[in-house]
Amino acid sequence: MDLKDLIAKQRVEIERPVTETVDVVLGGELVTVVFSRLLPDDWQQLVAEHPPRTLGGDRPRQVLSDGHVGYDQKALPRDYPVTHIAVAGEAVDVETWHALYDVLNTVHRENVHTVIWGLNVFDAIRELKSLGKAAAGSQSSSPAN
Repeated sequence: MDLKDLIAKQRVEIERPVTETVDVVLGGELVTVVFSRLLPDDWQQLVAEHPPRTLGGDRPRQVLSDGHVGYDQKALPRDYPVTHIAVAGEAVDVETWHALYDVLNTVHRENVHTVIWGLNVFDAIRELKSLGKAAAGSQSSSPAN
């Protein structure tokens, strides 16, 4: 396959709808939230708009967990585009999503974050790792070999 074919194949892949669900407890009831993966440029813009938090004091420092993922884990899920969210099978508006997110217990917020991270980051890491293992033992195209 030549480079143009690979680019076309990758374009189809990144534009393919991918969704993940997470169950949260809302008002004592189990509610399913569905998230859709963002296009890479949209994800990068969202991340850029939500830099890691810093803790104040005499020696300001980055919140460790935010530093690991490269963005503010508290704010980014709340600001995830509602065009990529459905709650109990229904589309939501920004105001409703913010209100819902604001009343979630911490464990459910963490689960929401994990699903969003998985869709937009981990799946690509897993694919790279899988392909690397598949290529293990094959001749590298690196000039160092």
